[in-house]
Amino acid sequence: MSQNLSRLSSNYFAAKHYLEREVLPAVDRDLKTLEDSINDPQRQDQDEEEKEAIRLWIDRYRNAATTLTNDMGAFCQLDSIKRNDELNLVLGLICQEFVSDAGRNKVENIGSPLSIKSIQFCIAQENVGCTLVGMRTPEYVYDAVVAAEASTRLTKTDLDLISQCPLLLTTGIE
Repeated sequence: MSQNLSRLSSNYFAAKHYLEREVLPAVDRDLKTLEDSINDPQRQDQDEEEKEAIRLWIDRYRNAATTLTNDMGAFCQLDSIKRNDELNLVLGLICQEFVSDAGRNKVENIGSPLSIKSIQFCIAQENVGCTLVGMRTPEYVYDAVVAAEASTRLTKTDLDLISQCPLLLTTGIE
C-alpha cells in the first residue's frame, strides 16, 4: 500500500476499488491462513491460551486494517474534493464565460460547477459532435442543459486558454 499511496490519493474511485477489492481481501486471506494454522488439529505444540492470544491479535489486526483502509479512502475522497475545488476556481479565473455557482454567470441550483464546466467545454469544441453525460436524475439533466446552453459563449480564444491550463495538463483531464 505504501508504494501506491501517492497514486491512490490522486483518484478516489481507483483508491476505493483497490482498498476494498484488493487490500482487504488479501488481508482477510492471510489472516484466515494464520487462523487455520492455529486451529490445525495436528498442531499440538501450542496451548489454548497462546491460541486465544493469536485469535485476539487476528481480530485486532482485521479491525485495524479495516479502519486504516476506511481512513485512507476518506483521505483520498477529501483530497479529490480539494483538487476539484481548486480546479473549478482556476478554470473560473481563466475563463469568465464558464457557468458558475457565483459571480456574473451564476446559475441557481446547479450541482457540481466543475462538471458543468467540463460539459460546457466539451460541447463548445468544434470537433466534438456528441457529448454523452449521465442522466440518472433530473438534477443531472438540468446541469447538462445549463452547460449546453452556455457552451455557445465560449470562444476559440477561451477554449485555447482553457486547454493550456496547467492543472488540466497534469491531471490528464481534457
